[in-house]
Amino acid sequence: MKVGDVDISDDYLVVNTIDSVLEVAKFLKKEGIPDAVVVDDNDKVVGIIDDYVLVTEVLAEGKDVNETNAEDVMLTPPMVTVDTDLTEVEEILDKEDVTLLAVVDENDELLGVVTIMDVLEGLAKAHEPSGGLFSFLRNLF
Repeated sequence: MKVGDVDISDDYLVVNTIDSVLEVAKFLKKEGIPDAVVVDDNDKVVGIIDDYVLVTEVLAEGKDVNETNAEDVMLTPPMVTVDTDLTEVEEILDKEDVTLLAVVDENDELLGVVTIMDVLEGLAKAHEPSGGLFSFLRNLF
């Protein structure tokens, strides 16, 4: 099963590389989400930033939240396309220790994000299309 076979999320936050981590943290809090996609001035995806990074790389290191930009602490896991296999996405998420990946087209334009929940639902649906585990997971989350 491929990324394009699941409902990739279009409900995500985008921040710019030059946004301060204080601004990023405020955006995350306002939206009630733990992570955001980071883009450059040309709207090209360059990374992601999450609440864990804000705590471990900024607060725990005593960095100035007004002077530290998203670019300074963002994570740079590989981006994926709609043709990427879900098992590969699962491996990347695990290896990079992130909860989402940017889904881009051939021009690195952002199409959406794929999360661990998208992967779990897709793999469960592929293995038990009549219900079972897929229904259980959907009801659980």
